[in-house]
Amino acid sequence: MGWMKAGILDNRSATDVINDLGKETFSAGPLNFVRVSGGYAAVPIDGWGQLLLYRKDLFREKGLPMPDTWDRILKAAEALHNPPLIWGFEAATDPGETYTCQMASN
Repeated sequence: MGWMKAGILDNRSATDVINDLGKETFSAGPLNFVRVSGGYAAVPIDGWGQLLLYRKDLFREKGLPMPDTWDRILKAAEALHNPPLIWGFEAATDPGETYTCQMASN
């Protein structure tokens, strides 16, 4: 956690708050996202939203259902993947970016 190492986040205080409230107060994803050796770098918010944007027209053309489950997302990614014209799925890959860390923790 770069912000913790830079002194921006106070992991001792965050860990005390999480322990006082109880770990069961938080969802596993956000809690695991802020976990560091010996505690937590920050108190997570109640959650975060993730968007999956897709083109309905392309889904209709391929007869694909709405991508509302992981299996449907994978099926659509495989069906639509036709580089260099179109990539079936795009995901965050920069390990230094917060969004990538969020994606990996879900």
